[in-house]
Amino acid sequence: MDVRIIREYRKSLSISIDENGFLIVKAPFFLSSKKIEEFIKSKENWILKQKEKITNKKLFIKNFDFFNKVYINGNEYEWDQIEKSNKRITKASFYKKMFSQIILSRAEELKIYFNSNITFKLCNSVCMWGSCNAKNIIKLNWKIVILPKNLQDYIILHELCHTKHLNHSVKFWNEVEKFNKNYKQNKKELENYSLILREKVI
Repeated sequence: MDVRIIREYRKSLSISIDENGFLIVKAPFFLSSKKIEEFIKSKENWILKQKEKITNKKLFIKNFDFFNKVYINGNEYEWDQIEKSNKRITKASFYKKMFSQIILSRAEELKIYFNSNITFKLCNSVCMWGSCNAKNIIKLNWKIVILPKNLQDYIILHELCHTKHLNHSVKFWNEVEKFNKNYKQNKKELENYSLILREKVI
C-alpha cells in the first residue's frame, strides 16, 4: 500500500485515500512512527472499504467513452453525428451550451421554492459538482449535464438548500429531504460519477 505521511502542527491524526488509492495520513510533528503505524492498522477495515469504493468507481467510469460519444441527461450520443452539423463545435462548447439550456433552466425552475435572491454561475471544478456562498451565489459544474436527471435535481436542490443552511447540519439534510425524498439514494449514486469531474472533455 502506498502511504504518504504528512506531519503538521496538529493535535490529532487524520486519514484519507485519494482517487488513485494513495493513503494519506496527517500527523502531529512529534508523534512517533510506531503510533502512526498503530493508527493505520486500526483503520484496516475502513481502508479496505474505501479502496473497494475507488475500484468500483474506476470500473464504472470505463462504461463511458468520452472520445467518441457525448452524454446528456444520462443518455449517450455519437459525437460524429453532432459534429457533422457544426464543424467548429468542440465537445466542451457543446456541453456548456447544453448546460445553459438544461441545467440553468432547471435551476431557475427549482429556485422558486426558495425565498431568496439566488444567482447561478457555471464552474469548471475538478473536485465538486456545486457550491453556494453566503451571498447566495450558486456555482454549478457544467458536467452536471452528463448525469441522469434525478442526480441533476439532487445537486441543484442540495445547493439551493444551502441558501437556508450554509452547512451540512441535521437541519440542512431535513431541508433537502423536503424537496428530494430519495436524497440518500441519489447521494450514494452520485459517488459513482465523481471521477467524471477529472475527465478531460475536448
